[in-house]
Amino acid sequence: MKILTVNRPHEVVVNDTQTDIGGTGLIDAIDISFGELVERLGPPLPATADGKVQAEWTLEDTVTGEVATIYDWHSGSVEQAHEWNIGGHNRNAINLVRQTLA
Repeated sequence: MKILTVNRPHEVVVNDTQTDIGGTGLIDAIDISFGELVERLGPPLPATADGKVQAEWTLEDTVTGEVATIYDWHSGSVEQAHEWNIGGHNRNAINLVRQTLA
């Protein structure tokens, strides 16, 4: 787990296993390399048991409770991936990802 400060007083918790991402779905996509994601967010969560997602990061805004996910979907080699899906409950997830990565 990593905590990033994004526009005080907002802090974003990254990859906390307690973050509830249930019910999130694909909202958008972002063009960024795996290396840049690791540099900014730390290592991803492990691959899913079914192998559909090889790398995933969860984000949670500690003030608003907004959650977002950044993940690959059947990408093969995540080290070569440049398009990553953004998941969330609504379009606010896009802003959370962009602000966190800025």
